[in-house]
Parts: sequence; structure tokens; C-alpha cells
Amino acid sequence: MLLLGLPLLFLILAFSSQWHHLWRYDYQLQWSGSVPVVVATKGIFYWIYAAYMLGLFLAAFAILVTSFRYRTLYFRNTVVLTLGMLVPVVVAILYVFGLTPVHGFDWMPTSFIWMGALYIWAVLRGRLFDAAPIARNMLVDTLEDLMIAVNTRGLIIDFNRAAQTALSLSPSSIGMPPATLPQPWAKVFQDHAETSGCREEVVIAGHTYDLTISPILDTHACQQGRIFLFNDITSRKQVEAEERKQRILAQALQETSQALNSTLNYQDVLEKILVNVGRVVPVDSANIALLGDEGVMQYLHFYGYMEHRVAKEELQGFTLDTSPIFKRVFDTGEPVIIPDTHADPAWIVIPSGAWIRSYAAMPIRVREKVVGVLNLDSAVIGFYTLEHVHNLRAFADQVAIAVENARLFATAEHEIMERKQAEEKLRQLSQAVEQSPASIIITDTTGRIEYINPRFSEVTGYSWEDAIGKKPSILKTDKTPPEMHRQLWQAITTGGEWRGQFINKKKNGEEYFESTSISPILDDAGMVTHYLAVKEDTTPQKLAEDELRNKNQILQFQLEAIEELQAELREQAVRDPLTGLYNRRYLAETQERELARAARERYPVSFVMIDIDHFKILNDTYGHDAGDFFLEKLAALLQSQTRIGDIVYRYGGEEILVIMSKVTAEVAFLITNRWRAAFMDLKLSLEMGDAQSTISCGISEYPRHAVSSSDLITLADKAMYQAKAAGRNRVVIWHAAAHDH
Repeated sequence: MLLLGLPLLFLILAFSSQWHHLWRYDYQLQWSGSVPVVVATKGIFYWIYAAYMLGLFLAAFAILVTSFRYRTLYFRNTVVLTLGMLVPVVVAILYVFGLTPVHGFDWMPTSFIWMGALYIWAVLRGRLFDAAPIARNMLVDTLEDLMIAVNTRGLIIDFNRAAQTALSLSPSSIGMPPATLPQPWAKVFQDHAETSGCREEVVIAGHTYDLTISPILDTHACQQGRIFLFNDITSRKQVEAEERKQRILAQALQETSQALNSTLNYQDVLEKILVNVGRVVPVDSANIALLGDEGVMQYLHFYGYMEHRVAKEELQGFTLDTSPIFKRVFDTGEPVIIPDTHADPAWIVIPSGAWIRSYAAMPIRVREKVVGVLNLDSAVIGFYTLEHVHNLRAFADQVAIAVENARLFATAEHEIMERKQAEEKLRQLSQAVEQSPASIIITDTTGRIEYINPRFSEVTGYSWEDAIGKKPSILKTDKTPPEMHRQLWQAITTGGEWRGQFINKKKNGEEYFESTSISPILDDAGMVTHYLAVKEDTTPQKLAEDELRNKNQILQFQLEAIEELQAELREQAVRDPLTGLYNRRYLAETQERELARAARERYPVSFVMIDIDHFKILNDTYGHDAGDFFLEKLAALLQSQTRIGDIVYRYGGEEILVIMSKVTAEVAFLITNRWRAAFMDLKLSLEMGDAQSTISCGISEYPRHAVSSSDLITLADKAMYQAKAAGRNRVVIWHAAAHDH
């Protein structure tokens, strides 16, 4: 009020000075050289007025000069304003103190003409005020995203600190066209020269950005320019790629584990392993080689060699002495990577394999011993990395399990075959039991031993003298059920043959497994005179079976662990870790399915886009924990107040999307208003005070507003921004007419 009242007071004093002589009075015409001037005596209020005006000019001048040190985007504007103001200030000081060339002549009106001429030139030719302070505030300048604003003529009018650093911009860039930006940034602006609003991903200089183009509207909803916002999502893309790799690896390992458990066909298992290796580690060709008994590498299975016309015959005959690479793998037990085979002196070039330019080898271990190598070939120099080798380790372990399973199976099969051959031999050569590899016992009809062969003594430790006259019960343990003995006697006393398994003990008390065949010996009259028992120690087979069973159990445990890991990865892939809501990946999987069902059954679907108001300010003021609190509370609120069929997603940042089936936009409006009111009541008590927030919500309806999920999301998002533009903390149903205005 003082600044407004003083000029009015000075005017009154100036026009009434003839009565009180407090301003200027006693006007006289005098000559200053050859120039006539009117001079007057100056009263006390005139000097007060002069001091007042001079103080105002000096204060404004000081403010402008002080701003020079910040070197802002508006430095040029400040300089022009300062120079223009300096002219009348200097002229006024010279006039007041009588230092003008023509004594008594007031040059102030003339100086304002000079100042006006300077400002007109600056506006028309010096681009003064081209850099209007659009979107210039602390929020924009502290954004990590790159922000560049252009006016309706396509000229740069603003940018934040992140964009200035990334693109090496300077204040002189203001008013310049985006074509002056470095490539490929300039091309992005060129491609979107006519785009008023969009959201897409662009790749620039190895970084992936989420580009958002938004119009700049004045209070009358007239477009004044556009904002280009670049959000660097490179890290998120890398995490998604890594999750995809881990999922492929888990699936490949699961398939090979299933093959190990479902078939005994050795070659089928190796084929499955090499095929899945190709899914995880790109290869042109691969093979599995084991070290044979004679020290020669034996190639068990090949993959991809037919396409490259590699002669498998040329791969035969390699030994550890002739192949330094194989020797290195066997000696160190560590994988080997050769970036360039033609530059490695240890590499042996075969004529049909000259195309191989990089190579990786992973040792195959069985019981901590290297028994073979998993080999990978590529036609690209420097193709294989440590990551590839790391992924190979699990497959090499599966090859080892397959090799061990094959060995155990072959051993068990061989031993069973030997037993059958021995039993058949005993039937044919019943009189030649002395040379039998099986234990032979002949007893009388009461069960007393009359004969044992040497094998019996070797197995049990009972000599001829120890066993003759005794009953076979000297071998008996309490681990053989009594019922088995009753079945045995019932079978042989009726003239039949009995076969079974015993757990017996030797003379030294050591237990062993024994397969026994007992049959009666008949005389010519067909009467039973003796009983013949053919026994075989099956302990090695039992141990082999137990070992095989343990291996299978281990494989089963591994398969279950892989399945659990897959389930966990699937859940992590579709859930937001902070809120527990579904993420955009799950949205992409479900949105079209929901709309397809709605199309079939002819019911509406409402899309509700929710955004926490002033979320950035909330984070900056109270910390990110406060922002996380409200995000979690909002997610919990929505999960508790939505139906089972409704789907709640964290769409991005502070944005949450809710898809409600069989709900019109009007009903969704009522439901969303309840959410909004409930969210307003949430408080977070902090040392600096209670923190509260609100939400703005936009609603679109299928099929009334759009039929595609992307359009429905876009319209709900636009409706949400209509809610923000209308003052925030409200719910808006999409209306095209409202958006146009």
C-alpha cells in the first residue's frame, strides 16, 4: 500500500505546489548558453521524491546485477533489461546533481525514449523473452528424467539439468531448433515433429528410454508447446532380459531332468541335453566326448555337425597327449574358452572344421573325477563368455548323471544276465556243481547239509567241516520273515521249486544278500530224496540298485527344486515387489483375454487409472519411505475393496490400473469415489507432522469408449489427467468433448 500511496501523494504535491511551495516553485526562464530553459526552486518533497525514485531504480538494478552470478537460462534477458534500466538511472542522477550538459534541462523523458528503442530492438532482433519460463521449477530441474520443452514453432524453450548434462546443452540452446541437437537425439524430435502426445520406447546410444510427449496447455486449454520426457529404462530392460535367460535355463534343465528320469535310452538323453544347451547357449555345433579305457577320446553324440558338413571321422583318434586343450581340461578340471581358434597354437584345425572360430569346453565330472568334455563350437570370433560357461556347468553335471546312470544300468544288467546264465547252467549240469560260480547246498529230506561246493565256503566262510551235518539255518538272520521259510518248505515238500531272496550272515557275522533257488531231487521212482539249493550272493547288485535309487532320488529332488524355482520366477515375473500387485507383464498377458471374454458374453469392462497426487513432492518432503507407505496402503485398500474377478496392476511409478469386469463407467465412478474418500483418511505420522495424500482417477469403459486395451488405458489415463487439471482429488469419466476443450 505504501508503494501505491506515495506516487499519488507526489502527484498531489506537484499540482498544488503553488500554494505550499513543497515541490517546485518560483519558475523562471533562463538561458543555458544558447538554450533557453525553465528553472524552478525545489522544495523538500521534491528531494524526497528524487531520493525515492532513485532508491527504486537502484534496488531493481541491484536485483538484476545479483542474478548475473547464477548464469541461468535467462541471463541474456537479464543483461538487456539491466542495460535498458541503466540509461534513465544515470540521466536522473546527472540531472538531480546538475551535471547535465545543458544546466537545468531534464533529460529523463529523452532517456526513456532511448530505453524503449533498446527494448524494441531486443524483442524484434535479439530474441528477448523467447525463453518463456515454461515448466521451470525445482521439481523439473531435479528430475532424473531428461526433459526438453519446445514451443509451437518447434524451437527449444526449456530443458532441465539432466537433459543439459546428457546432451551438453547450454543457455545458447534456448530458441534453437531441435535439429541442432546431436544425433540421434535430433532424429527423435524430427520423427515426432507433428506428434502432440504419445508414449513409446526409443533406443539412443545404447540406452533404452521411455519417451513421453505431452502438450503444454495454458489456462484456456490452448497448446503453447510440447514437453519431451525421456525416462531411462535400460536397467529395467536388462533385468527383464536376465529373468528371461534364467527362465529359459530353468526350463531347459527341467526338460533334461525329466528325460533322465523317464528313459534309459542313453542316446535320447544326450540328444535332449545338447538340444537344451543350444537353447541356453547359442551354438553352431556341439558334442559330448568321454575318455575311453585306452586314453582315446570317444565322441558319444553330435549336434549341428550335419548343417556344417563336418566330417565326424576327422574327430576320431584324439588323445590327451595329442590334444593340448583336452589335456588342459582334464589336468585342471576347469572350463576352457578359446576366443580365436586360428590364433591359439593349441588348437588343432581339421579340414572340414576350419569354419570354427571360437570354442568353449566344460569338464564332465563323475565322483569328482573328469571323465569327459562338453564341447561347443561357433563360427563367430570371441563369441563365448564366462556367462556361457557358467550356464554350461549344470548341463555338464546332467551329462555326468546320464553317464553314471548308463554305467550302473549296464553293470546291473550284466550281473543279472550272468545270474540267469548261471542258473541255466546249473540246471543243465547238475552233476558239475563243483565248478559252479554259485553256492551249492544239497540236504537230505530233513534239511541237514550233506554237500557244499567251494563257492559256498568262499561266500559264507563256513568250511566243509563246519557245514556238514548242520542245517542251512546257520546262515539265518532275523531280517528274513518266518513266513518266507514256511512258504519255502511248503513248496519243496510238495515237489515244487522255490525261489527267493534271503538276508543271511556269514561265519564272521557279516550280512549279505542272497538269491536262492531250492528244488527237490527225485529218484527214478519220482520220490524226493534230497533238496538242491543254488545260492548267489547279490550284494553287489543290491548296492548298485540302492545307488541307482539314490541317484534317482537326487534327480527327483533337483527336479522339485527346479520346479519350485520356476514357480518363484513366474510369481516374481508378474508381481510388483513393493505393493504385491500385478505388474505390466501380467497386464500384457491378461488384458486381451479379459476383453475377449467381455466381447463373447457382451458385458462392459471399466478401466480405472489411479495416480497419487503430488507424489514427487511427497517423496521429496517426507522421504521415499513415505511414498512407499502410501503406495502400499493404496494397494492394500484396492485389494481389500475389489472383487475376486477384478484385477489390480501397478502400471508404473505411482500409477495403478484397475480392470473391473461387468461394471459400467457410472458404477465404477461410485466405487472409485469410495476408494478416493478412504485414501484421503490415511495418515502417516512423522516427526515433522502427519503426511496425507489424495488420488486422481480416470475411467474409460469397454466398448463405449474404445474396444482395444491400449486405447482404453490411454483414455483412462487422459481422464485421470483431466481430473488433475480440474484440481486433483477427484474422479473423471472419459469424455472426448472435455478432452478437446
